[in-house]
Amino acid sequence: MRRLLPLLCTGLVLVACNKTGPSATTGEKPAAAPSNPTVTETYTNETEGYSIRYPQGWIVQENVTLTTNDTDYTGTSIVYPADEQKSTLLDSQVHIAMGEGACPSSEGYDVVTIGNRQWTRFIWGDAAAGNKYDGMTSFTDHDGNCYTVNFYLHSCNLGPDCGPDHSKPFDKASLIPSFEAILATFEFAS
Repeated sequence: MRRLLPLLCTGLVLVACNKTGPSATTGEKPAAAPSNPTVTETYTNETEGYSIRYPQGWIVQENVTLTTNDTDYTGTSIVYPADEQKSTLLDSQVHIAMGEGACPSSEGYDVVTIGNRQWTRFIWGDAAAGNKYDGMTSFTDHDGNCYTVNFYLHSCNLGPDCGPDHSKPFDKASLIPSFEAILATFEFAS
């Protein structure tokens, strides 16, 4: 079951990098996601028995497979259209997956209530070769299965490694309300 945790970190989680203030070199303000998002669209997975709402303009991708520790996890991703920002945010998504059996123990992790459900949550991050990866993984048990909602952000450091199409710093804090609003809408069919 502990092998499941690294996978959960790879799926849906918050990830962004760089400072959130004006760029030291350009003086530009960070590109911001909408604050206090309205989650008007609904995705329902009848097979796995849940629904979740998300902001208009985000893109649903079904049967997305994430691989961690040589194990494949297939679920649904709801992707923020980061390319439209032309910022240092390269990828941001919410990934939902259901695994058979109970979730890992919540010992050592935060337990939070969001919406009407208790979630075990951990926040993670990593960096490599000018890229930053941030995430927040939340999981909960239901009817003998473990449901995971992973918020994932992938960004690059402002500069030549990021490329000309990503010339504005990204404000990570502005996207966090979207993730919280999405998770609060997660519901089981039964």
